[in-house]
Amino acid sequence: MTVMLNEYGLGYLSVPKVACTSIKAMMFEVENGFPFRPFSANGQMRWIHSFYPSIPFHELKRGRLRDLHRITVVRDPIKRALSCHSNRVVQHRELSPEIAGDRLDGSGLPFDPDLPTFVRNIAEYSRRVAEIGHHTAPLTVFLGEDPGYFHRIYRFDELPEMVADVCRITGKAVALEVMQRSGRSAGAGQLSPDETAILKDYYAGDYAIFGAYF
Repeated sequence: MTVMLNEYGLGYLSVPKVACTSIKAMMFEVENGFPFRPFSANGQMRWIHSFYPSIPFHELKRGRLRDLHRITVVRDPIKRALSCHSNRVVQHRELSPEIAGDRLDGSGLPFDPDLPTFVRNIAEYSRRVAEIGHHTAPLTVFLGEDPGYFHRIYRFDELPEMVADVCRITGKAVALEVMQRSGRSAGAGQLSPDETAILKDYYAGDYAIFGAYF
């Protein structure tokens, strides 16, 4: 499950690269009364996603969400893909030889791809490297295909309104802290027409189902 605040009748379904780390940290503070900070236990680091994993919609125990006020946040898929490249590829180097290793060996795919290379091969990078696949998977993977399932879907630029609503619903005065910091993502205008077309095709289902919110 992602976040279920049963005490407050609130459920939040998360999507990677849609401020989910920050939103989960805020929800943790609502639930526990203190801010989340990563910590080590038994020699392993525990991150906010250890407590609230983003999981595919078909794996959700939706019966546990039935009586909750269900919310989510969506973002233009092209901007998600650009953010993935900036954060996961450039900053965290998840497509480097040291990390991707033999998952890319023999594939013909370059390590540490620049943005055009990444976009033109997004499907294959996502298939071969699970970390990239998780962060580039379509919205529909995490949210299903029925916007009507949610009581409220917030656009990415409506995050302040979402925070205000969470505070009102829970009676908790919390704020949204930026938890994932990386270099500035490229703008969609830096993509060629062919690259834009590739991403629009890759995320065609998202545009068809959630396009009204972009």
